[in-house]
Amino acid sequence: MPPLTTPSPSRRPAYLLLVFFILGLASVTVQTTLIREFLVAFHGNELCLGLFFGVWLLWISLGAALGSWVSRRLRSADGLFHLCVLLGAASPLLQIYYIRIVRYVLNPPAGLYIPFHSMSLFALVVLLPFSTMIGFTFPLGCRLYAERRGPGPTAIGWLYVLESCGFLLGGLLFTFILAHHYNAYANAALTLGLVLAVCVFGSFGAMRPAAQLAFRVLSLAILAGLCVLSPLVLRLDRLSIQRRWESLETRLELLTTADSKYENIAVGESSGQYSVFADGFYMFSFPNEYDYAPSANYVLTQHPRPRKVLLLGNGTQGLLRELLSAGVAAVDHVELDPKITETIQPYLPAADARLLSDPRVRYFHADSRYFVKQAQAVYDIIFVNMPDPSTAMLNRFYTIEFFREAQRALAPGGVLALRITSAENYIGELVGDYSGSVFHTLRRVFKNIAVSHGDSNNLFASDADNVVTTDIKELTRRYAQRGIQSQHFTTAHFEFIYQPTRVEFTRQKLMERQSAKINTDLRPITYFYNLMLWDNFSGSHLRPVFRFLERTNIIVLVLVLVVVLVARLGFVKALRRDLARQARFNALAAMAACGFSAMAFEIILIFAFQSMYGYLYHMIGLIVALFMAGLALGGLAANLSLRGLQSEGKALILVQVVTAAFALGLPSALMALSSPALAAAPLAVSQALFMALILAAGFLGGLEFPIVSSLYLKHSTDTARTGGLVDAADHLGAFLGALLS
Repeated sequence: MPPLTTPSPSRRPAYLLLVFFILGLASVTVQTTLIREFLVAFHGNELCLGLFFGVWLLWISLGAALGSWVSRRLRSADGLFHLCVLLGAASPLLQIYYIRIVRYVLNPPAGLYIPFHSMSLFALVVLLPFSTMIGFTFPLGCRLYAERRGPGPTAIGWLYVLESCGFLLGGLLFTFILAHHYNAYANAALTLGLVLAVCVFGSFGAMRPAAQLAFRVLSLAILAGLCVLSPLVLRLDRLSIQRRWESLETRLELLTTADSKYENIAVGESSGQYSVFADGFYMFSFPNEYDYAPSANYVLTQHPRPRKVLLLGNGTQGLLRELLSAGVAAVDHVELDPKITETIQPYLPAADARLLSDPRVRYFHADSRYFVKQAQAVYDIIFVNMPDPSTAMLNRFYTIEFFREAQRALAPGGVLALRITSAENYIGELVGDYSGSVFHTLRRVFKNIAVSHGDSNNLFASDADNVVTTDIKELTRRYAQRGIQSQHFTTAHFEFIYQPTRVEFTRQKLMERQSAKINTDLRPITYFYNLMLWDNFSGSHLRPVFRFLERTNIIVLVLVLVVVLVARLGFVKALRRDLARQARFNALAAMAACGFSAMAFEIILIFAFQSMYGYLYHMIGLIVALFMAGLALGGLAANLSLRGLQSEGKALILVQVVTAAFALGLPSALMALSSPALAAAPLAVSQALFMALILAAGFLGGLEFPIVSSLYLKHSTDTARTGGLVDAADHLGAFLGALLS
C-alpha cells in the first residue's frame, strides 16, 4: 500500500462520513428516478424491475472491486475520489435523456415490445456511470478514512452505516416529498447541487493546493452552469419527453404529460379522440361510446336488477355515464391515482365532466384491493375494470384471496365481473394456461361462472343460481325490461360474444386446462403466465427458462446446494495449505450470501405486502425505509461490538444460522399474517407484525458487513482493499438476489 498522506484537519473524518451520508441519499434519489424512467421506456413489469436492480447492483459490485484494485496503486486517493463523485453525480442528466430515447437507439418495430436481450444490453450501458461510481468510491473512502483515524474494521463499518442512513433519509424524502412533485431533471439537478455543495465546502484541506483549486473551479463551473443553463435543462426535459412520445409511433399529437407519485401519464389526440397512456402503456380512449356502451350493458345484464355497482379502475372517461344511463342508482368508483382524472378533465366531453359532481357517484382515490378488503357496504355488481395481470400489483385482482374478499362485499345474488385477454379461434398452451388459471381460481370461490368468447373473455361469477348466464334470450329480456334505449348498444351485441357453439368451445377449452394452477397472493402464477405471453410477443425467447422455473421444486434447489457444497469442499482441499486465502474467501462468500438473502427478503416482503394489504404508496415507502433502518441499526450494533468480540468467525456463523432460520420461517409467517384468524384482528396489529419482519430482515443484513470486514482484515492489512472486496461481494450477492427473486 502507498505511504499515507499527511493527515488533514481533524474535521476531515467527519467530512468523509458526511460525504457518504450524502452519497447514500443521492443514490436512492437517482435510483428511484431512473427506475421510473426505465419502466416508462420499457412498458415495465417486475421482470424489467428485476433487470434494473440486477444491473444496478452488478455495476456497484464491479465498481467496488475495481476501486479496491486502483486504491492500492495510488499515492493519494483524494483527487480521484472527489473527481469520481463529481462526474458520477452529473451523469444522471444524460442517463435520463438516453433512457427516454431508447426506442430511437434500439429501433424495435412499431407497436412491439423491446426484446429482453436488447433491454439487458441497453441497461448495462446506460446504468453504468452512477452505480459504478457508488461502488468505486467506497474503497477509496475506506482508505481516506483509515488514513485519518487509523486502519481497522470500524472504519469500513462507519462508512457503511452512514451510507445506509443516507439511503434511509433519501428514501423517505423521495417517497413523501419529491414523488409528489416529481420531475426527473429537477431531481437530478438537486442531487448534483447537493453533492457539489458538500464537496466544495467540505474539501478545504482535503487535497493538495493545486488539486484543491482545480476541483473547486470545476465544481463551481458546473454549479454555475446549472443555474445559468437551467432553462436549457428544462428544454432538454421537454425535448426528451417529446422524443419519447414520438418513439412510441402512436400517430397522435401529444397534448400533455404529467407525473404523479404512481406513474407517468400522457394524453394524445387525433381527430377529436383522446388516448391516455400510463408508464407507456395504453390505458383508454375517449369519447368511445362504441366500446363503453357494450361493456356497461354486458356487465349490467348479468344481474336481474342491479342497483348499486362498485367500479374498480378507470371509468371517468365514459363508462360511468353508460352505467348510470342504463338504470343503476348508485356507483362507487375507486381509482388509485387522482392525477389521471385531473389530467384528462380539460378534454372530457361536457356530459362526462358533469359526472364529477353527480350525487349518484362517489369517488374514492385509494387502492382498489384495500378498498374491497375494508368495504362496509355491499354491492349488486363489482366490476373489475383493470388491465391484464401484467405486473405483480395487477395480479392481486385475479387471486383467490381477492375473489373471496369480493365475495364478502357482494349482496345476495351479487355478481363479480372481470375481463382477460384470450384468443378467438385457437386457445393454445400459453393462452390456455393464462386464462385457465383465472377461470379455475374463480371456480374455487364462486358456484356459477359464465364466460364469453372472443379475443377477450368476459368472466361473470355469482353464488346464486340463475343469475349469471350466456343465454341470449334471457339477457335480451333483462335488457328490454329496463326500457332503456342506447344509441350505441342493441341486443344484437349479445350475438357477438355469446354464440352458443363458440361459448361452449371456450368453456370446454378452459375446463380442460386442469394443469393451470390456482392463482394466489403468495404464488402469483397468472402473472407468471402473463410474463410468458410477454416473452412470446417481445421475441425474447425466454420460454424455456420460464418453463424450467415453473417446474423447479425444492429437490432441484437442494441438488444445486449439494453441488455448490461439493465444489467448495474440493476448493478447500486444493488450498488446504493456504489458510489465510481460505479465510478471506469464506468471508467474501458469507457476505455474498448475506447480500443475496437481504435483497430477496426485501423483494419478497414488498410484493407480499402489496398482495395482502394493497398498494398503499406511503406504506411501500415505509417498508423500504424500515429495511434501510434495519441495515443501519444492524451495522451500528455490529460496529460497536467489534472490539469486545471474542471470535468474529463464531459471530458470523451465528448470524448466518439466524438468517437461515429467518428464511425458513418467512413463508409460514406470511401465511399466518394472511390467515383468517389475523384477518379478523385490527389491521394495525397484522401490519405492525409485518413491519417487525421488515426491520428484522434489514437488521440481519446489516449485522454481517462489519463482522465480515473485521474477519477479512485479520488476514489482510489493506483497509481499502478489504472495504472494496466486501462491498463488491455484498452487491454481487444482491445482484443475484434481485435477478432470481
